[in-house]
Amino acid sequence: MWRKNRAANEGTQCIGTDLNRNFDYHFGEKGSSHDPCDEIYCGPNAFSEPESIAVKKLVLANKQSIKALIPYRIVLSLVLMYQIK
Repeated sequence: MWRKNRAANEGTQCIGTDLNRNFDYHFGEKGSSHDPCDEIYCGPNAFSEPESIAVKKLVLANKQSIKALIPYRIVLSLVLMYQIK
């Protein structure tokens, strides 16, 4: 399954950044890669991708009314597990 966006990475033929690893919380630590060809490439720096910048702006603009953030991937997994049982 393709994890990365489709953005070009400067200086390489490899495509994309793993958007789950492109946020500033523990950026570039264990579980990510600085190699643009890896599936878990975190990007050149935190918030280097327009998609992660958009999420950041959305959260900051609505932080007074946000009670919790639940990643869609987790919700989808729970729905799929529920329907399988």
